[in-house]
Amino acid sequence: MNSTYEEANDTKEWQQAMEEEYKALEDNTTWNLVPRQEGMKVIGNKWVYKVKRNSDGSIARYKEMLMAKRFAQSYGVDYEATFNLVAKMTIISTIIGVATSRKWPIYQLHVKNVFLNRDLQETIYMTQPLGFENPKYSIFVCKFRKALYGLK
Repeated sequence: MNSTYEEANDTKEWQQAMEEEYKALEDNTTWNLVPRQEGMKVIGNKWVYKVKRNSDGSIARYKEMLMAKRFAQSYGVDYEATFNLVAKMTIISTIIGVATSRKWPIYQLHVKNVFLNRDLQETIYMTQPLGFENPKYSIFVCKFRKALYGLK
């Protein structure tokens, strides 16, 4: 497992995974690039890497996420409330029980960027992601339109 961008950037599988993640963020219009202004609070970001494995131990996929450095956000200044959508085990057990009793097929799927679709009401700025800085707008920052992993 890689722990830094520099290590991951040396591996074509990680490079491809980061490019796919960045493209998904662009396609989702997660942010706009805006000129950095004096007094603007800009938070950082970090690529996080994890290898997902199959039950036999083989590599299923290279999973990475671009995460905002949430520790730089202050309650009452940068956000008013937090919300995490979590499925409770009792709900999952109930759904599986009903599906089994009615002989419904059960499928597993993975939804990429599932938490990144919420529009933001707050104004939050972030530095451009490492490795994906726009050379034409190098002094610009990302102004969020939608949520990103790690934002409070």
